[in-house]
Amino acid sequence: MNALILGCWRIKGLRHFMKTYFMHRVEQEQPITLLTACFSHRIVTFHFIPNMALLYYYLGPVRELSNGYEVVAIYLSSGIFGFAASHVNRLAQYHIYSRRLISSMGSSGALMGIMAVAHSWLDRDTHLTKVGVFRDVFVFQV
Repeated sequence: MNALILGCWRIKGLRHFMKTYFMHRVEQEQPITLLTACFSHRIVTFHFIPNMALLYYYLGPVRELSNGYEVVAIYLSSGIFGFAASHVNRLAQYHIYSRRLISSMGSSGALMGIMAVAHSWLDRDTHLTKVGVFRDVFVFQV
């Protein structure tokens, strides 16, 4: 879905629609963008590819330990919570420091939720093998 929405940003006739419904702006009174912006990316190299690579990397272990509905719930609730926290932070910066309001989009908040679940559900040895981190990196001697 993220790739499809990324493609929609490239169509000039859809840009107004995309800015209205797929970009979260603090000054805009459309709470639906808290959800839809979780799937929206505009920059391929520095935003879309790293987010999708990490999502692919962490989604496997999470899907093995849960069903598809739980994964979708984790992704959506983490993304919405991330945008809500960003919304409050940007409003505070605007009112306290007179900083300008900035729009936002992306799946980083949702990705952080998937990563947190992967790190908390898996024990240390399982996590190191499932996620692909070499065990020797985390061996500390006291």
